[in-house]
Amino acid sequence: MLSETLKILNKKGIKLDKRKGQNYLIDKNVLSQIILKAELSINDTVLEIGAGIGTLTIPLARNVGKVIAIEQDRKIAAILIKRLDNLNISNVDVIIGDATKIKFPIFNKVISNLPYKISSPITFKILENKFDSAILMYQLEFAERMIAKPGDSNYSRLSVMMHFYADVEMLFNVSKEAFFPNPQISSAVIKLKPKKDVEINELFLNVTR
Repeated sequence: MLSETLKILNKKGIKLDKRKGQNYLIDKNVLSQIILKAELSINDTVLEIGAGIGTLTIPLARNVGKVIAIEQDRKIAAILIKRLDNLNISNVDVIIGDATKIKFPIFNKVISNLPYKISSPITFKILENKFDSAILMYQLEFAERMIAKPGDSNYSRLSVMMHFYADVEMLFNVSKEAFFPNPQISSAVIKLKPKKDVEINELFLNVTR
């Protein structure tokens, strides 16, 4: 996967920017585990945030009814659109823009290698929507705070809020070598299942803050 990623980027003269969270997954085993854990079907409409050149988008499209792929970088989004066209994949809607500002179309699952700099705002934005489940990649430290229980050293406002709104499970850790370019930190894949009849509440947000 690394050689293919480099070939695609070099052809277009694109250098990835770590400051924008452009660390692309290049490990096939991790990719396969994400797809497996998502329990996909042809009836699913999947939201992907930070689609990049389609490393995750393409296998998702082959397993679901529709993919909504959001990518902020216009040049990279153009590469994704071209790749989808070359592969005759027609069930992907590519949206170019900032995922923290875009109104999400209807979806029932979220599967993303999230840009880490927007981990917190995008997670709570996702939880404002109705959906079945989410499989999301986070910085390991952030993921550990998401699943922390009372009494844990990582227990925080984030922990309180996550357990209030969703069932949170850490599925597996991911080493920095699974990405290009290598990030400074390890990662983890989290599964979220929103709790029924629990909505984002401004008073609760303010009290925990």
